[in-house]
Amino acid sequence: MKTKSSSWIPLDVMIEILSRLPAKSVVRFRCVSKLWSAVTTTPDFIKSFHTHSSARPSLLLVMKEEDKRVFFSLPHHQDPARRYTRVDKYQMMLPTKGPKLVGTGKVFSSIRGLICFEDVNLQVVIWNPTLRQHVVLPDPKLSRPLISLLGYDPIDDKYKVLCMSGRRENPRVLTLGTQESWRMTEPFSPGLHWYGGKNRRVIGGICLNGIIYFFKQDYHIVESFDVRSEKFKEIRIRDDVFHPYKVGEQYIITSYHGRLAWLCCTGGIWVLTDPEKQEWSKGLYSLPEFYRLPRIDDDPYNCIYLPPLCGVTDSEEITFMEIPRGRPINAFYHDFKKKTTRWVSYEGFADCDCRFDSFPNHIENLMSLKNICLP
Repeated sequence: MKTKSSSWIPLDVMIEILSRLPAKSVVRFRCVSKLWSAVTTTPDFIKSFHTHSSARPSLLLVMKEEDKRVFFSLPHHQDPARRYTRVDKYQMMLPTKGPKLVGTGKVFSSIRGLICFEDVNLQVVIWNPTLRQHVVLPDPKLSRPLISLLGYDPIDDKYKVLCMSGRRENPRVLTLGTQESWRMTEPFSPGLHWYGGKNRRVIGGICLNGIIYFFKQDYHIVESFDVRSEKFKEIRIRDDVFHPYKVGEQYIITSYHGRLAWLCCTGGIWVLTDPEKQEWSKGLYSLPEFYRLPRIDDDPYNCIYLPPLCGVTDSEEITFMEIPRGRPINAFYHDFKKKTTRWVSYEGFADCDCRFDSFPNHIENLMSLKNICLP
């Protein structure tokens, strides 16, 4: 007796298929049925989607305009079917409340696809570019200017915002979730003032394995903040390790092999090999001559000088970005172990400002921000 073949797909198989799709497709398929909408918004599905999304990282550029932020998502690899790789572009109108103040709109940090920045009203904003959602956090009741850094606790699966003032005030912490509010955390290391030097500069804001790291230039110290325990710890840096004060040099805090690293554009990298003993190891890499690299058209690279340093990808490639100037631009990915450099040409940068914040290893995130901080 013949039976009709069934087109029914088991639910677990359907969930696995959906978790491997791009975020645009997942969001679109939520309209198919209440079941599909329900299964694609569960915490387990969002975690599974994050795992697959991590295999599709991109270089995120954030450009500031007066009343909005423009985001560009640049794939790490060239599209083999196209002369220029397409760029996903989206923008966010800044929330405004009353007259504009003196906020710089600085983008403080990015982790797991979420962005933390300051708007023109000096408010702390969390933005999910994947879902085009944002939330303005409550006022932390701290003096301005603020430094706000976003961290993630992989054990409890929680995002937290660390907010610090430019004065001698205890930092505040906020967990992203419903019915949450700012709470006071322990002060910085005894005898160490937060700001006090003339420069008042903080570099970094990277979160690795549940620890936020940032560099306090006035004190030549890396400060760490454990997202789970909400405790600070300072990491001293010997004077002979590196000197991040030379004019014209770019330095960034980044990740290398999952460890904290300090990267210099002129060919030096220092890796924190033992956080407990506060030991650093130094490495060197050779820089490519960017202007000598071939390209797919006759227009010369805008790289007479060293292009801006963006960071290190999860595949351990140092990334440099050509300055946008209203035409297809290029990103350079330099493998300093193999001493090879590849480049990706991107289109879609007409009328772009040359100033941008950059974040390699950006991924899509399906976490909704609709109920964050609601009573």
